[in-house]
Amino acid sequence: MEIRQKEVVAKNEKQGGSLMVRLLVVDDHLLVAQGTKKLLEEEEEQFQVDLAQSGREALEKVCEHLYDLYVLDWRLQDMLGEELVRQILIQQPSAKVVMYTAYEIASYAREWLQLGVSGFVGKEEGISRLVEVIRCALRGEIILPLEWLCQWLEEERDMQEGTLNDWQSAVLHDLARGLSNKDIA
Repeated sequence: MEIRQKEVVAKNEKQGGSLMVRLLVVDDHLLVAQGTKKLLEEEEEQFQVDLAQSGREALEKVCEHLYDLYVLDWRLQDMLGEELVRQILIQQPSAKVVMYTAYEIASYAREWLQLGVSGFVGKEEGISRLVEVIRCALRGEIILPLEWLCQWLEEERDMQEGTLNDWQSAVLHDLARGLSNKDIA
């Protein structure tokens, strides 16, 4: 999808002496998007929140404005969050992105971290958790649910248990060369 770059407006416009934090919330469920916007703006006065209901609309807004952070649902009607993250980071490589979804996405999170996603929040966790993750992401931190880290460590340990040590590798190599157990011993 080719999008023409439009003039980008100034980042962090001042309002009442404090710096504004410009957010784009992307969710294809209008009620969820509007509710998230309202709650974010009530929770933090310096949050200026725009909405997009599709990946296409979000990418148009990316070309029009410079946002401090993007809050993205994973599954949109016209594209998956992964593709939207890629497109946003092509347009604005230093952008911060937080995935905010009701879907179980732990299995995708490693790939998304490599893409540049800064945080993950389940919609069931509430607005205060979302604000906390946004604040951390704006500071350059990466926020993951603890259970994901535990799961990944367990997977890593399982993979290492399947790894052969040097002696085991040598025995396997000798067996592959056709040596008998007696010859190897």
